[in-house]
Amino acid sequence: MPNKVSYYIKKEWKVVIIATIFGIFFNLSDSFSAIALGKVIDSVGLEDGSAVYTLKEIYKILLFYFGLMMVVNVTRFGKRFFVRLFSHKVEKRMRRVLYNHLMHMSITDFDKEDMGNLMARCIGDVTITTDGFRKAMMEIYDTGLRLTFILVFLGNYSIKMTLLTLAFCPLILIVAFGLKRLIHKYSSDARAYASYINNSTYDLIDNSILYRTYGSIDLETKIYYDELNTLRKKEIRANLFENSLEPVYRMFILTGLLVVMYFGAQNIINKTPYNGGVWTVGVFTAFLTLSLELFKKTCRASILINMVEKASISFDRLKPYLVIDEELKITNKLTKGDLKVENLTVTLGDKTLINNLTFDAHKGQIIGITGRVGSGKSTLGLALTALYPYKGSIKLNGVELNTLNNKEKALEISYMGHNPYLMSDSIRHNIAFSDNDVREVLDDVAFTKDLSYMDNKYDTLIGNNGVKISGGQGQRVGLARALYNKNNLIILDDPFSASDIYTEEEIINNIKSKYKDSIIILMSHRLRIFPLVDKVICLDKGSYVVGSHDYLYEKSEVYHQIFDQQRGDNRG
Repeated sequence: MPNKVSYYIKKEWKVVIIATIFGIFFNLSDSFSAIALGKVIDSVGLEDGSAVYTLKEIYKILLFYFGLMMVVNVTRFGKRFFVRLFSHKVEKRMRRVLYNHLMHMSITDFDKEDMGNLMARCIGDVTITTDGFRKAMMEIYDTGLRLTFILVFLGNYSIKMTLLTLAFCPLILIVAFGLKRLIHKYSSDARAYASYINNSTYDLIDNSILYRTYGSIDLETKIYYDELNTLRKKEIRANLFENSLEPVYRMFILTGLLVVMYFGAQNIINKTPYNGGVWTVGVFTAFLTLSLELFKKTCRASILINMVEKASISFDRLKPYLVIDEELKITNKLTKGDLKVENLTVTLGDKTLINNLTFDAHKGQIIGITGRVGSGKSTLGLALTALYPYKGSIKLNGVELNTLNNKEKALEISYMGHNPYLMSDSIRHNIAFSDNDVREVLDDVAFTKDLSYMDNKYDTLIGNNGVKISGGQGQRVGLARALYNKNNLIILDDPFSASDIYTEEEIINNIKSKYKDSIIILMSHRLRIFPLVDKVICLDKGSYVVGSHDYLYEKSEVYHQIFDQQRGDNRG
């Protein structure tokens, strides 16, 4: 499962094995380099006025030391390269699993998400987690393996001095383990507040015009800066215990080195024997170098404990989203057919928005849906996508919609909501999600004249990184996207709110003449074109009336009032 560390290790096992091989050879050769350095020092020493080694032997020792250092650096490079490669592959895989799950989340689950918190997890937590993976893997090699090799070499020189050296290491680890709870508490607090800041940042940018218009931008900016200052304090507190104890660790190292130096000097004076000979200045240098490395690696181990704790917090935050969703396959390909809705009921919390609605529609028909504000028009549109849970039945060509998976629904149903959700991409890609020809559908939504003023025509970039188009233009691009595939069921939620009445009528006539194999569901509060539609549904406080325009004008008081009010406004 992708919510376990072992999943990523198994997936990238080849890289892990190569990194491990390089890690073993690097740490073995680097640990042995201390002994080789001692040999170099002894090779140039004098004993009783005569050279310990001949000049030829000295050259061999120096050449061996040079070759060993070459091995150290080559294996160091290999270890770092493959550890970073592992980290990048894990990050890529983790993001792919995460984003794939987000794309498959139900709308009800997605609506429950806090967007700032979600962005913090998708970006910050993934980075922290994979960075923790990399550092932990690096330290397993550079600390775990190195400590093993160092202890073997130290023990060869003196078991007693090795034990004295080790006596100071547990103190460092005890301090590190003692701080785990504090690091976890403060890091969790900082990550949670970072999610809150993401929301504040989005809100400040999204509502900047509003704040400027009402003269509250200084107040909102001050509040935002105060929140940033709070985040800074939380992050400082989170990092304080993680990074500020290195001087304390160095004090332990200094004390341990003093003990090593004292007993090492005694061994040189007394010419204490060991498995490979007697203690010399070179042997003492090797032992001191290895001891220093032991202390440093113990400190790194303590820091690793803190790093792993910090990464585990982010990984725990990601776990609910690290789910492999079953690959969707198309097993139901419907032919063009009729829509039949029976006893459709939609509730939101304790409130019933649509109650036992029944109607049918045939291909080529346009069904107009209207009602007062809050009557449930948009809710009905979303219910007909079968992305929201519903009670009752919605059948398209005899097939219940909630039996289709999301991929199958996308082939049968297209939907345009209040917000057309334009991507920062070309007009062509916003409509077709490809390089396909979109001229016909743009003509259907009366966009051809707008294109004539754009230098790059269909390939004009729009959105945040492109040309700023008007609300009406953006709405018609979104409408073109919904119409492009000529799906069985096309649901349009207020698609003409930013269009003039002439453009609206032109588009409706195009739809009636060119989309005769589709069923069009049109939600709107503007009723001027409703005499042109085939059937009207007027919603009112959970009840409804279905029929032609003339029938509803006569039988529905709500529809009659809305239509007359708008007709009077137009005449005025």
